[in-house]
Amino acid sequence: MKLTQIECFLAAAEKLNFTAAAKALFISQPALSKQIRLIEEELGVKLFNRSKKKVMLTEAGQSLKNDLELILKDLEKAVEKAKSIGKKRDGVVRIGCFQGAAIDEFIYLLSLQNKLKFPQTNLVFHRGVFREIREALINNTVDIILTLDFEMPELYTFNSKIIFTEKTALVYSEKSPLAAKDTVTIDDFSELPLLVLSPEVSRGAYNYALSLLKNLGLHHQLELYDSWETLLTYLKMGHGFAIMFENVCEKMVGLKQYVLPRPEFTCSVVAVWKNDSPLISDFIDNLLLSVDN
Repeated sequence: MKLTQIECFLAAAEKLNFTAAAKALFISQPALSKQIRLIEEELGVKLFNRSKKKVMLTEAGQSLKNDLELILKDLEKAVEKAKSIGKKRDGVVRIGCFQGAAIDEFIYLLSLQNKLKFPQTNLVFHRGVFREIREALINNTVDIILTLDFEMPELYTFNSKIIFTEKTALVYSEKSPLAAKDTVTIDDFSELPLLVLSPEVSRGAYNYALSLLKNLGLHHQLELYDSWETLLTYLKMGHGFAIMFENVCEKMVGLKQYVLPRPEFTCSVVAVWKNDSPLISDFIDNLLLSVDN
């Protein structure tokens, strides 16, 4: 049964007058009658009882009328939903990102893919330390944040998805005494302080550092910093070491790394958001998770 046939049947069932129904549809009465006849032949049932004085629906006709009216309402809802999603795709997605080279390449690829797939959607990035982007999400100044999995205890009530996972490395400067060694081992880090963001900036990063040191059997003095830039400056000067993603130092001049050998020493980038709006859901499912890392 075609949509035009459904329209003819419903018009006739509503008017109970083929001439009036044909007029409402801007077609001839014989054309309307032909479509009704084709429907009856297809279904193998009679839908109307017709006499010279009146037209009445049969029991089968009344049942079909009721069901088709519900189907058309669902069809209208589906069309409106599609239109709504299409309009909302032409918008702005505000993304909070943690600072550091670990996420820089991903942001670049994300921006490139967005321009290719959804040129009408603008991505606006806000960079900051973990506390800043976490508060931005809570205060609705960003729609979604890209953070690390050790931040999730602070964000457990929100929606989240892991974007990608990397091995962890101990990173030090080419100016560090470690750089002069032919082979670096875990024990070589025992005399160096660990540079880490303060718990006020990221309780998760601080706890992750303590847990990792314990698992490595190291006991270190921690040096706390309030910003990633300051921590990185001291690190590049040859002071101590820091915990980063594997191969981050390849993107940054003056750094070397010791990749932790055990497979459990990993860290994941996580997308976190509050509201499942069509735009955000579409962004996460059709773009964010598809970016090739």
